[in-house]
Amino acid sequence: MAVGTAAAFGYSVVATFIPHLLPAGTVNVYYEAAAVIVALILLGRFLEVRAKGRTSEAIKRLVNLQAKVAHVSREGRVVDIPINEVLLGDLLEVRPGERVPVDGEVTEGRSFVDESMITGEYPGGEVGRQQRGRRHRQPEGRTDPACHGGGWADHAGADHPSG
Repeated sequence: MAVGTAAAFGYSVVATFIPHLLPAGTVNVYYEAAAVIVALILLGRFLEVRAKGRTSEAIKRLVNLQAKVAHVSREGRVVDIPINEVLLGDLLEVRPGERVPVDGEVTEGRSFVDESMITGEYPGGEVGRQQRGRRHRQPEGRTDPACHGGGWADHAGADHPSG
């Protein structure tokens, strides 16, 4: 790209200032072509940097949506631990309005949880126990007066696909 643009500009400079060096009928200038090529390359680089910046910001926002702590049932009581210490098979408690810390299956209860990291939608929806570990999202506007915190049995941890 640079060689072609430089050649077009150099030829145009010769055609402008010392045209008698060129064969008759070949004295043409290509300033606009060289300028357009450079402008398009710069525009492309600008758009690429801007897209990378937006992608980086989106990834940072997505990472910030992840829960930092999980409420895990250990030895008959619920303790708060960092999500990277959650083990396969741990029973977790997800309280109403909280983000789900790791992938898992609802084993009991129903609750409203923040699913925005998974679905991209806000606010979260109602989640309850179903067959095959699929979460159930209650239609918007529908509420259940008996809604209470539900448990999640971790199937895969944060680094493995759901089973």
